[in-house]
Amino acid sequence: MAHYLITRFNVDFGQSIYSKDKNNNETRDETWLKKRFFLFDNFCYPSVKNQTTQNFKWFVYFDKKTPIEYKKKIDDYKKQMGNFIPIFVKDGEDFFKKNLELIRKTTKDDIIIITRLDNDDAILNNYLETIQKYVDEKKIINGFLDFIYGYQYDFLKKVLTKIKIQSNHFISKIEHISCLSNEIYSIHSHINNHPNNQHINNIKNPLWIEIVHENNVLNFIRTNNTKVIFFSNLPYKISYWNSSIRMIYICSINIKNKLRHILVILHLKDLVKKLLKYK
Repeated sequence: MAHYLITRFNVDFGQSIYSKDKNNNETRDETWLKKRFFLFDNFCYPSVKNQTTQNFKWFVYFDKKTPIEYKKKIDDYKKQMGNFIPIFVKDGEDFFKKNLELIRKTTKDDIIIITRLDNDDAILNNYLETIQKYVDEKKIINGFLDFIYGYQYDFLKKVLTKIKIQSNHFISKIEHISCLSNEIYSIHSHINNHPNNQHINNIKNPLWIEIVHENNVLNFIRTNNTKVIFFSNLPYKISYWNSSIRMIYICSINIKNKLRHILVILHLKDLVKKLLKYK
């Protein structure tokens, strides 16, 4: 069994829906890149680097025209994390075909797991291990895995919610290497009716964090099926939330003149303490 985590960073794959964000700003330009690398540095990259299993390959797709200053950052990512594999593609290059070719070239395993991750989101540090154990224990050889509970974090409003999203964008596809497909890259909500889609109720252990910010293309804080866990607009303030399930603290502090927001989640702190890495 081989596991591949796939992130499309700033690749143009011909879908006009992604050419502008939800506020009608251009995507993939210098302003967008600067903000996305900030989110990647503070949420996505450390959450993957600190996974409890490192038995996976992380293919991250970049535009070949990515500015040199960011290519230097990408080199640093690779030096720090051996299974971080940056792949540079040209405009118009068939990303979907290239991805399947690279998977076939880099494994001799028969069963392949492909997991999606956006460059501005994060995963709990046992997420990939949980997927692998579930596939192994259930002897799954074909289908989708959909862990339906995670968190949303509004980066500007400092609001954290637990949320249920069925057929979400953290989904995984399991299939035999002889019949690899690009189904996982279709609009993920369409996977909802797939005959081999397993919706897993992980309400007690949310496994992903969707970061909501001003430059999302589609994401927004959802008011249905959510529970606000904390709300903190003020700097240097500790907010607290309690329920029968767990207690959560959010502490906003100043480190080297930069505001940092640290989550401490009782009963999950052993997972979350490695989720975000701050300099």
